[in-house]
This record gives sequence, C-alpha cells and structure tokens, in this order.
Amino acid sequence: KKKKNKKKEDIVSFNQELDLFAREGFPEAAETAEAMLFEKLREAAISSPLDDDDGDEGRVIIGCDVISFNTVLNAWSRCGNAQRASALLGRLEHLSDTLHVLHFGPNSVSYATCISAWARSGLARAPFEAELLLDRVESSFYGKDGDAGGDGRRTTIVAPPTIHMYSSVINAWSHSRRSDAAKRAERILIRLEDLYTSSASSNIKPNAVLYTSIINCWGRSRDAAAVEHAEAIFARMKNSTDPDMQPNEFTYAALLNAWSNSGRGIEAAERADELVQELETDDQRGPNVYTYTNAIKAWARSGHAECGCRAEDILNRMLTASEHDERVRPNVYTFTSVIDAWISQKKGNQRSEGALNADRILRKMTELTSEGYDNAKPDKFVYSKVMKALEACGSDRKALSRAEELRKQVHKNSM
Repeated sequence: KKKKNKKKEDIVSFNQELDLFAREGFPEAAETAEAMLFEKLREAAISSPLDDDDGDEGRVIIGCDVISFNTVLNAWSRCGNAQRASALLGRLEHLSDTLHVLHFGPNSVSYATCISAWARSGLARAPFEAELLLDRVESSFYGKDGDAGGDGRRTTIVAPPTIHMYSSVINAWSHSRRSDAAKRAERILIRLEDLYTSSASSNIKPNAVLYTSIINCWGRSRDAAAVEHAEAIFARMKNSTDPDMQPNEFTYAALLNAWSNSGRGIEAAERADELVQELETDDQRGPNVYTYTNAIKAWARSGHAECGCRAEDILNRMLTASEHDERVRPNVYTFTSVIDAWISQKKGNQRSEGALNADRILRKMTELTSEGYDNAKPDKFVYSKVMKALEACGSDRKALSRAEELRKQVHKNSM
C-alpha cells in the first residue's frame, strides 16, 4: 500500500512539472513537456506488473496517468498545434487499447482539449477535423441509435460529450471563411438541442454562451439573411424560461455586430439604437464597450445624413458613463468608428465638415492619451484615415493645412 501511495505521489509531482511547461503557451515548451511524457513511458515499459487490491493484477502500471496526457494536450492546444495534439491523443487511445490499465485512457477532457486545439489552429480544415472528432465521441458514447448504453455503443471511447466540445466546434466554424460556416455552426446547435432533449444530460445543457457564439457566426457571415438568423436565435433566448439561456451584454454585442455588418443602412442603425437603449435601461445587464462600439459602427455604415452626429452622441454617453463604469470605457476602435462616421457624413457638397469633425475626434484621442487614457491612443492607421479625409476636401485651406500638419507628425513619429 505504501508503494502504491508513493507511485501516486510521484505522478502528481510529475503532472505539476508538466503543467509548468503547458502554461507557457510556446511550441518549445510543449515539445519539452511531450518529451518528458514519452521518457516516462519508456521508463514504464521496463517496469514490472504490480498486483494490488484494485483489480489491476497482471496489468502494467506506468508512471503517468491520463492527466499527464491531458496536460501535454493542453500545451499543444495553447500554441495552436492541432496536428501534434491529435497525434498525442491517438497515442493515448492506442495505449489504452493495448495496455488495458484501469482508469488509463482518454476522457472527456482529452477529447475537448483536442477539439479546442483544432478550433485554435486557424487551419482551413480545422472545423471539419473538430466536428469529426465530436462525431466520434457522440457515436461511440451514445451509439448509432443515440441512446446511452444502446447496442451501437463502441468501446473505443467511453468519454461523454460535453458542452465545451460543442462550443469549440462552433468556435471553429465561426472563424471559417466558408460561405456556409454559420449554417454548419447552427446545425451543431440543433444537433446538441436534440441530444439534450433525449438524454437530459447536464454535461450538454445548452447555455447563453453557446447561443451567443451562433449569433457571432451569423454576424461574420455574408449571407443576405444573416441578420434574420441572428435575430431568430436572439428571440429564442429572450423567450426562454431558463435563466441560463437569457441574453447577456455579449449576446447584445454579437447581435449589434450582425446588424453593423448587414448592409441594411439606416434600418441597421435604428435597430442598433433600440438594442442599446434596452441595455441602458436594464439594471442587471447594462451595455459594455463592445455593444456601444458595434452600435457606432452601425451608424458609421448607415449612410444617414447625420451619422457622424449620432455616432458621437453615443461616444459622449460612453465617456460620461465610464466615469463610474469601466466596462463602457471607449477604446481606440470606438473612437475610430466615430471618425469613420464623421468621414461618411456628407451634407450636400460640404465634404470638409465631416473631415474636420473627424480630426476633432483625433485631437480628442491625443488629448485623452496625454492624460493617461491609454485606451484612446491613436495608431498610424487612424492618422492616415483622417489625413486622407482632409486631403480630399479640395480647396478647403483649413483642411489641407491640417492634413499637412498630420503628415509631418506621422513622419516624425516614424523616425
């Protein structure tokens, strides 16, 4: 018994050492952690079987466990190397099938980590690989008929699917450039809903985070009906009696992003105003910097005759509210969106008004930066944007003079 306890203590210590490398997030650290794991396996290969009271008689007891593998899987996932994570998962499956050591085999964390690695990889095939691995877990655990413990259950995978697996697959699709990415992501959600209805497993209970991810997918889609799909998901969340399904400020931000990308002009801007007003009068949720910034983007792209004024009005509300709520503190993207709105605002042939107001916002950014407001620090792209708008003002001497001043300032800063 003392010998067995000592082995467990050694494994815990080994896993802690692996975790130090896994947390670094660099490929070199993951490589080192995996080399340590493989060395431990080679040492175990020459160890003798151990008889104990847990029914492990005749089985090889090795100096690591599934946590060791999961830690290295996490190391590969953190640096986005899905191929290495998949190869390691395959090795764990092989060891489990050949050694038959009790409690030594991939679990839900193993598969969720590998799926997450694919979602983070940025590879074109990532969503397909992530979904394929989810398919394997589902079909093996529930069987072909979808019933846990049914005749179709395979013994290769005994790990139940978790909500994190579905979330990672949806995240993988949300970053895909395929035109059908949002539809594929929503199909995963429908599949999850059906599975949850039939199994009632708390491990796969849909929540607001998952539905928000689907809205994000539609927000990035170029589908002409993307905003209708996003609104439909949003409506289902609001109408749900489940408190875990209620939309939060990030859900609103995702829907606002969908409207700002919809190309619906004034309709999108007016809907953005409605959504922001809902949050501003909601004591529990309230807006954040993302909801406000996406609303400003909707006005910047609206083509409205006073889009600059409307965008700056939102900015001013943010600046006032941020005095007691840091969540709404505007950042460089917020200010840049207001600049875009002023540049887009054109009354008649007076192009200079919008450009000069854009420059005024830029001055505000530099002023706030000098006061220690680092979130507002303009970069070279902001300077370039304003400079080009001023240069396009034709014969307006004030605008052209300011454009030349900005050009000299940009040149000075680049030296």
